[in-house]
Order: sequence, then structure tokens, then C-alpha cells
Amino acid sequence: MLTILNELAKYRDEETGEFALDQFKIVYIAPMKALVQEMVGNFTSRLTSAFGVKISETQIIVTTPDKWDVITRKSTDTSYTNLVRLMIINEIYLLHDERGPVLESVVARGYLINNVAQLLRVDESKGLFYFDACVTEKKAIKRFQVMNEVCYEKLLDQAGKNQILVFVHSRKETAKTAKLIVSFSIAMSRMNPVCPTRLCYAGNSARGGGERQRICEYVRMLKSPGLYGVGVDYQEDDDGLVQKRANIVYSAAALLEKCHLIKYERSSGRFQSTELGRIASHYYVTHNSMATYNLHLRPTMSTLELIRVFALSNEFKLLPVRQEEKFELAKLLERVPIPVKESVDEPAAKINVLLQAYISQLKLEGFALVADMAFVQQSAGRILRAMLKFVSSEDGLYQPGRVLRCARWWGSMTPLRQFKGVPQEVIRKAEGKQFPWYRYFDLSPPELQKLVGIPNADASFTDSSTISPNYHEKIHGGAETFFILVEDVDGEIILFHDTFVLRQRYAEDEHSVTITVPMFEPVLPNYYIPVVSDRWLHAETRLPISFKHLILPERFPPPTPLLELQPLPLSALHNKDYEAIYSNTIQTFNKIQTQVFQALYTSDENVFVGAPTGSGRTICAEFALLKLWNKRDNSSAVCVGPYQEIVDHRVAEWRRKFSSVQYGKEISMGRFVAQMASKENCADDCPPYEVQLIGGEVGPTYEVIISRTRYVSAQTEIKTRVVACGVSLANARDLGEWIGAPSHAIFNFSPSSRPFDMDIHLQSFTIPRYPSLLIAMSKPAYLAIVEYAPTKPVIVFISHDANVA
Repeated sequence: MLTILNELAKYRDEETGEFALDQFKIVYIAPMKALVQEMVGNFTSRLTSAFGVKISETQIIVTTPDKWDVITRKSTDTSYTNLVRLMIINEIYLLHDERGPVLESVVARGYLINNVAQLLRVDESKGLFYFDACVTEKKAIKRFQVMNEVCYEKLLDQAGKNQILVFVHSRKETAKTAKLIVSFSIAMSRMNPVCPTRLCYAGNSARGGGERQRICEYVRMLKSPGLYGVGVDYQEDDDGLVQKRANIVYSAAALLEKCHLIKYERSSGRFQSTELGRIASHYYVTHNSMATYNLHLRPTMSTLELIRVFALSNEFKLLPVRQEEKFELAKLLERVPIPVKESVDEPAAKINVLLQAYISQLKLEGFALVADMAFVQQSAGRILRAMLKFVSSEDGLYQPGRVLRCARWWGSMTPLRQFKGVPQEVIRKAEGKQFPWYRYFDLSPPELQKLVGIPNADASFTDSSTISPNYHEKIHGGAETFFILVEDVDGEIILFHDTFVLRQRYAEDEHSVTITVPMFEPVLPNYYIPVVSDRWLHAETRLPISFKHLILPERFPPPTPLLELQPLPLSALHNKDYEAIYSNTIQTFNKIQTQVFQALYTSDENVFVGAPTGSGRTICAEFALLKLWNKRDNSSAVCVGPYQEIVDHRVAEWRRKFSSVQYGKEISMGRFVAQMASKENCADDCPPYEVQLIGGEVGPTYEVIISRTRYVSAQTEIKTRVVACGVSLANARDLGEWIGAPSHAIFNFSPSSRPFDMDIHLQSFTIPRYPSLLIAMSKPAYLAIVEYAPTKPVIVFISHDANVA
């Protein structure tokens, strides 16, 4: 508590007394869930009332090592954990227990360690306190006697000075030790009665041993090589055990790659996690289990097969079938609702039966079976959610709705089981009627009473928590999660899947979800959109989307093929002044410029040119300007750009490029005008730049400019040429016809038609929170730069200026 208060003082405003609660987090790691609950109550009573530090809002996080490991192991999402300013670990001796590797990972993630003190980054001169095993008596009775005497002497040293906490190895011995201390004090009359002493049972003090093979690069391996399975052959020539650690990492990487959890480049040694790997890491599922799911899960599976795959999970490999359990398991095999293929001697059958028994709420007799079912129940939620993510991943869509149902109750069970306080008689009669749940919403209270067969039943429960559309914080908590799916007409193919979180403060608002799905020929009669609750049974709906009267637009025309033409030389301009403009930079025009040359330079027709970035569209627009300047009249041109920066850049470039062109008089801005798209323009030649933005922010202005130009041209009967340039478009023909370009003057080249080849590498992210998403994308971006452009200039596009630095 003192360390917590010390940390709080750093974020307290001395004038107002308020705390900057959004600038820090404190983590308290307790070894057991029971102790977590106790500490939550302790901290809440002490800190919330005094300082307003809300445990529920996670200024202080009380958790177990395993839970915190799940959070901190996601190295791509550190926006939350970066706020941690203090970590308190209770029962640090568990470092050498069976959960030691988890605790070590939590603390040592990012640090090098060689012992416990160094693990915790303790100043050994001031902060290390170690009490050795001073009692060496071998006989048990004498050893306990000596320990009690030593305990009493230590109590005397601290009597009247400090509070004293005595740990005893068992609950039974706690009372005995207390009585012995009292008897010693009475006999010697030296115990200060003012000194408060507390004895407690330290039931988790057993130390575990054995070798552990762990993938780590800690200095601890150097201090205790035997603990990590390091043989003598590794220590002869390699004091730093570099080769040993490299071999461990290589073996693990090869195994993870075999299970499709990472992509491993052996030449460079780089790792890249796959979607399955992220699922395994997030849900704490072993690589063997993920390999099992990859092997057995298929597009169409029954509930029986899904539960069987669950039972094959590697997490249950240490649950054997004991001889004394077989009789009870055989009886359970006959009672569970879904048949089990395996025999009672197989562990998979036991796991299958225990899961079904838990869902069906069957009572067990054997103590060992009860303990095993508790383990299965605790692991089931995590594993089934991993299976749900697996079947919803891009590696295979296997009816996630069925996995959701497996993760909760059987369809024959009434959703009333989910609410506490509903009498068992009501639940039993509701399930016995087999009345469809959605029909309950149409019943009045008297009809509901008649249905369940209980005249005095309280119908207000259904009214308030089932029929009412209001959000109930007591029932629903702070947020509810729903799965949104899009299925084909047969319900066999998942075309889209996503999660939607409905938060309490937005529960009354209207929410819009935009879904993009492919359409196929011939058009299917309909799609279905199931919306399924993540937590509640029967809280789902299935919305049909009919395509009966759907009229699809015409197929977009294919892109303009890039012809294998001989590149045109500069002499094709037939003007020495024009040739001099480009002679210092190029000798011939590229393929795209060659193909559009005749339409732009030798005719006055309206033209649309759609080509990828970097394919020379600027020179294509200059062809139209040069064609205009070939005339002997005083025609002018207007170049329309979408943004001021583009306009300024174009003005500077063309002033430099065309300043020396001799055409009877000096070329100046009076001859060529460049304006922004937001200004009204009309001239004899109008080449809009980046015309694809007509569907964006400046689109309406583009429409007004081009429409007004064509209208004025038609009314005055003075030809005004429109040349539009932009990137490759899907509907280029519609745009070209709108600006008045004939079909042979519409050039819409494929995005792959570029002078230089471009490789495209895609990596998807499914992180909804923007700060975490930005952190997750940083490392892949860096690795891509190192791999593909280690010595070349690189452009990284970021959505917001504040995140550039």
C-alpha cells in the first residue's frame, strides 16, 4: 500500500488534490483468484473513498500471472501497458514453481535477468532481503520444535516495534503455533501484549523443481545452465550459449511454421505471425491444439464433430481415464444429449462427456471427476473462443454460429437459465413445453402464466428483462458484443463476418453498419444477415436480404490494353522548341505516352487519360498544351488542380519548363493560367488534373467547372477542348462520355500498366482501437522498409499529422 500511495503522489495536483487518473496504471499480481477478489475489495475500500482511484476503471489492475501474461505478450499492442508505472508481485517465490515461467515472462519481458533480485531490478545493496533456512534439524519433531523456538526469538526482536506476520505451512499447524507462542510468552513473561501478531496459512509455499526448456535469451541461462537443459557440449566453446539459444529458437520457429502459426524466413531469420498464430497467442492455446484444429475442422461439421475436435485439444492431454471413473463415465455416456464415438477408455471421450455434462448441468459423484470437470469448464470458454476465431479467420469459414452455440447451451434449453433468481420449476416447465423462444414476445402475462403452468408466476420478469428493449446495466454490464455475419442463400458460405460492440451510453442511439459483399452471376435470390449475441442464448436474429428485384449495373468495360508500340522519339513533335523542352530528361516517350500521342497532339477532341501514378500523365497533359500553342490565335488554357499545393507545384514546374519556348513572344502566366478547382474557370482548353477526385471532397466543384465549360461552349459555338487526367478507374467510359470524349479517345489503362514493375504486399489488421492499431502497424512497416527498400527513399502514408513523429 505504501508503494501505491507513493506512486499516486506523483500524479496528484497539489493545488486541487485531484489525480491524473488517465496517466498511470498500477498492477497487483496475486497467485490465486481468491486472493485477487480479496485484494480488489481491500483496495476499493481504502482507495476509492479516500482518493477516487476506481478499481473498476483499471487505475489499479488486480490479476493473476496468467491473465497479465495474456495482455503483455501482445507486443504489437502496448498502448495500454505503456501506462503501467508500478507492478506489485505477491508470493514471488512462485518463480521456481510450476507457474514460474509465466511469472518470469511477465517481469522479464524486455529485461535480462540472472536471479530473482535482478529479475525484479532490485538494488541489492538496499532492497534485497533474504532469510536462509537456518533450521537444519533432520528429525521432524525436533525440527518443528526448533522452528517454533526460532520463531519466538524473532517475535521478541520485533515485539513492540512492528506488526508481525507469521506464515505456517498448514492450517492445522497455525493454531498449534499460536498456542506455543502464547505458552512461551507466559513461561518467560517477556512477550509485549501490545504487539499485534498475525498467523496465516501459506498453502502455496511448495517449491517445484525439474528442468524446463524455455525459449529465452536471459542471462539466467548462463547462471543455471542445467535448469534449461544445457549440456556440457554447449558450454565448451560457447560461454555465452549463443548457439544453444539459436538452436532452441530455430527448433521452435520450425515447429510453429509447421503448424501455420508463423511465417519463417530461414535465410534472414525473420518471423511474421499469421492470423492463426495471433489467435493461439491471444487465447493461450498450444501449437499442438491449433494443428489439431487445422487438421480436423472442415467447412461443414455437425455439433457432434465440433465437440469431438474440442475434446482432442492438447490442453487436456494430462487428464487420464482412471479405473474408478469408468463406471460413472459409462453412465454419463448414456445421459449426455450428443452421442460420443469414442469408448469410455479414451481420454477424448472423457473430455467430451464432461463438457456435455457441464452444459447439461448433470450432477457428478466422483470427487476426481468433479475436479476434472472444473478444469474442463475453466478451459472451455477460452478454447471454444479460439475455435470460433479460427473458423472465422480467412483461412477457413466453418459456420461460426454453430461454434457459438457449442460454447454456451443446447438449443433445447430455455434462455431463462441465464437469469439468476428464476425458479427451477419455471425453467423445467418452460423446457418441457418446447415452445419457440421468439413466440414468448407475443404472449401477454396471463398467457405466459398459463404456458409455464404456474398460476402465481411473476410475469414482470419477462416484461422487464426480455421484452423491454431498454438496456439494463445490471444485466448487460457496460457493453454487449454481437457477431454480424453474411451468409449465402444456403447458409454454407460466410461472405462477411465482424463484431459489433454496443456500449451502454450509446444503447439508445441508432447505429449504421456498412457491409460490402461480392455478387455472383447468376444473381442469388437472397443473402442472410445473422446477428448473434456473444453472451446470451437465443439472442439472435436472421435478416433476409432479397435480390428478387435487384438491377445490377452494367459490367465495367475492360481496361485499355497497353499496345507493344515502338516508343516515339522527340522528333515526333515536329518542333525544335518543343523538342528542347524534353531533350535534357528523356530521349523517347514511354508506351502510354506513345499510345495517347495521336489523340492529344494531332486532334482537338476531348480526351480522358486514366493511368497509374508515375506513368507520365503530366507529359500527356502537356501534349494538349503544345497542340493549343501550335495554333496562331490567342487561345488560352486553364489547368484545374484539386489542391493549392498541386497548383503551386505545377506553376513552378511549367514556368521553368516553358519559359524559354519561343512562340512569337515570351510565354508567361498571361498565356497560361493555373487556378484551383474551387474557383470558376472558363477557357479554350481545360485539362483537369486528378479527375478521379470527382467522387470526393472537390467532386461537386469539378462537376460545375466541366458542365459549365461544355454549356458555354455549346451556347457560344466556340470549341473548348476538355482533357481529363487521373488514375485508372472502373467506370472510365461513363466519365469519358460525360466530358464529351469519343470512345476512341478514352484511355483507361490497367493499374498494372506502368513503366516500372511494382510488387504489392498486403498485411491486414483487425484491431479496432486506433492507438493500438498504429503501434501494431509500426513494426511490419519497419520490417517492410528494411526488406524491400533498405537503401532507397521510402514514403510512409499516415492518416493523421499528429502521428507522423
